[in-house]
Amino acid sequence: LSMSKILVNTIGHTGDTTAMTVGSTGIVTQAKMPFFMIDMSSDQASIADDTQTVIQFNERAVDPDSLWDTSNYRFTVDANTAGYYQYSGHVYANSTQNQESASLFARKNGSVHTATFGCLRASGGSSTSKTEAVFSFTGIIDLTSANDYLDFTITVDCSSGGTTTINEIGSAFRTYVCAQRLR
Repeated sequence: LSMSKILVNTIGHTGDTTAMTVGSTGIVTQAKMPFFMIDMSSDQASIADDTQTVIQFNERAVDPDSLWDTSNYRFTVDANTAGYYQYSGHVYANSTQNQESASLFARKNGSVHTATFGCLRASGGSSTSKTEAVFSFTGIIDLTSANDYLDFTITVDCSSGGTTTINEIGSAFRTYVCAQRLR
């Protein structure tokens, strides 16, 4: 009968730093895996009709390493944070006129990475009065080169040239994005 077992609490780097720990219950913890959850401190109002506009995620709900830039509304990787990221989120947008179409884009370095089309819903009791769009989205993005960045934009085409507001609720998360490095 042959048996192999490795007993270890920590796995280290040759530079004598801890890379991972193994708990007594078998849970493996890595020293640092970047993650964040961002939202908006208030509504983003008066978005022009049929114009791609950066969503102003300006509040760090959970971002212990201050990864999200709240002034230019993006996440930019450096040599320490580069990798593959999974992101997900939810955006709620309402307009002053009926919405004909609504699209949300996750962008890598300013180019569209994924496109999500809004689920348009009626308000005011009329099945033809589509004035709100709801987006739920997820994706995996390659941000493996220093200075790669991720941001989010929205385009809403309203009849009669209306404007759109990206709505946050204040007391709960209505419009937000989460992301974490996978590897």
